[in-house]
Amino acid sequence: MAAAETSNENQQPTLHFIDHSDKVKLWEYAILVTNTDYSLDAIGQLYRDRADCENGFDELKNQWGWGGYTTHDLERCNLSARAVALIYNWWSWYVRLAHPKTRLEAITSRPMLCSAALPA
Repeated sequence: MAAAETSNENQQPTLHFIDHSDKVKLWEYAILVTNTDYSLDAIGQLYRDRADCENGFDELKNQWGWGGYTTHDLERCNLSARAVALIYNWWSWYVRLAHPKTRLEAITSRPMLCSAALPA
């Protein structure tokens, strides 16, 4: 546990945590309660698939510029969003052709694949 301590009233409180240099075992527990008939391995895979899906939205927002537009013109916003979506789809297909067994994120795959030729 952490204890808050102040030396005088003008200073911000400091927190004192467990010293990890001592041989202290730290444990982390997670509990999942569900009424599904899936096995435990299948539930783990479902969560990994969900994370892959969320990574796509994160990439679109942070790597591809879908975080928002400053114009108030709806037609230009639609055109920009559709162009980003189209190029994102093309890039996703290109990356899948280059690495069909793994998913690569844009931030790591762009430098690697921008100058690469696809294998025949």
